[in-house]
This record gives sequence, structure tokens and C-alpha cells, in this order.
Amino acid sequence: MDIRVVKTKRSIINSFLEIRSKKAIEKITVKELCEKAEINKSTFYTHFNLCRAGASDTHGLFRQQNKYADRTS
Repeated sequence: MDIRVVKTKRSIINSFLEIRSKKAIEKITVKELCEKAEINKSTFYTHFNLCRAGASDTHGLFRQQNKYADRTS
């Protein structure tokens, strides 16, 4: 896997986990997550297409984060 992809996904996931530790998962927005990860929304959707994952909210990101962590461990 391309190291840039790995670093971007790691940034998104770490940002998500940090925000999640401070507020309810239902309150996390893609905009907030992208600002924290310092990426564009289009980059986020490239790596975490929540619609394709069968989710329309950050719960989908959490499920994808777990799958990604399992593959990279």
C-alpha cells in the first residue's frame, strides 16, 4: 500500500479517535474531522466512502476504522 495512503488514513483515524474521546460519536461531523486531520473533504471520502460502506454517519467510519486496524496489524 502507498505510504501516503497509510499516513492519510492514520491521520483520519487518529483525529476521529481524539474527537470521539471528547464528544459523542453522533455529534462528530465530517467537516470537524477533516479540519482536525488537516485534509479536504474529498480526500476523506476517497478513503472512507460511508455510503459505499453502508452507513451515512460517523458510525460507518468507526466500523471502517476497526476493519482497517485489523488489516494493518
